[in-house]
Amino acid sequence: MMLPPLLLPLLLGCSPVDLAETPSTEDFVLGEDDGIGNVVAIQAWMDPTAYATEENFDQRLREYLDDAKRRGWLFEDTVVVLPEHLATWLIVIDEANGVIEADTAEQALKRMVPGNLSKFLSLRQDAPAEDAEQYALFALKSEQVAEVWQRVSKSIARDYGITLVAGSAWLPGPQFVDGTLTVNVGQPMRNVSFVLGPDGQLVGELISKSFPSDSEQDLVAPGDLSLNATVPTVLGEVAVLLGEDAWYPDAWSQVRPNTPIVAVSPHWTSPGGAWHDLWGGYSGFEAPADVSFVDEKEMIYSDAIIEYGLPGRLFDHGVREGVTVPLRGQLWDLGTDGAIVGVHRKIPTEGPLVNAPVLLNLWLPQR
Repeated sequence: MMLPPLLLPLLLGCSPVDLAETPSTEDFVLGEDDGIGNVVAIQAWMDPTAYATEENFDQRLREYLDDAKRRGWLFEDTVVVLPEHLATWLIVIDEANGVIEADTAEQALKRMVPGNLSKFLSLRQDAPAEDAEQYALFALKSEQVAEVWQRVSKSIARDYGITLVAGSAWLPGPQFVDGTLTVNVGQPMRNVSFVLGPDGQLVGELISKSFPSDSEQDLVAPGDLSLNATVPTVLGEVAVLLGEDAWYPDAWSQVRPNTPIVAVSPHWTSPGGAWHDLWGGYSGFEAPADVSFVDEKEMIYSDAIIEYGLPGRLFDHGVREGVTVPLRGQLWDLGTDGAIVGVHRKIPTEGPLVNAPVLLNLWLPQR
């Protein structure tokens, strides 16, 4: 007898999923220790097994923190930066093996539906997004995603005694209530981040991406630009600009008055090969006035990020040091690309372009 396609994933098993091995970690260093502090950017390499359980997610991140610790890079005045969308794929946590082992991301998401069918149908019907199906899928486990993401981030910040920029995730109606990250299912989806101090407590406010890319806009609503100020840390004020926000002067205008000591931009580049492919220009929002039409048509993406992303804009807004850090890995069929770019004394340096973990230690100089 043929089984209905939606029932098949229920029979694919929920046995423990072993955490996959990661490629070897590469690293580079900018500057020298002047006693001011440092920023460690972690180009995390993630795959579906890292999201299968809370324990796997925690273990994978600790592998990278341990790598940085062995290099002697973690101190009480260290800020660690994780990539955009690091926590987005926690939506597959505690799912059947068939979800984790799916051939494509689309297949993985569809295999989540049978076990959450009534909730999925309700979310899809009332979705506050143009792509109602995607909204329902990414809202299904949003409460658990928020809980696990904050709990793991909190334990890492506290255990390693560092300030942590926790990457980002898509969450519906996210907010912090009495220090706890909560969601409001049925509210617009946002791409958000947060920063935790060495005690594991929230520093500053929730950071919401204000300029979602064209590919996000069917699902993700822009955050309130006025809320994205700098974050007070042990280093001083730190500007956090999620993804495309770092490409827009209007986003920088919110952080400039506080004269941040460093700016950081967790980002996501896809598909594979995009880093050295034609940029194609701004998407989703009008290009700023200083952007060359010729550049939008002829510049490759890696050059564009140097010219118009964080490395090209930070000094115009009173910042001398900065990092952009991408997410890499093997996330089903979703290609990833990109390299860390560190800016030291206004000079940008591109790290290794590898689909593997990369660590950057950026020593902050005397101002």
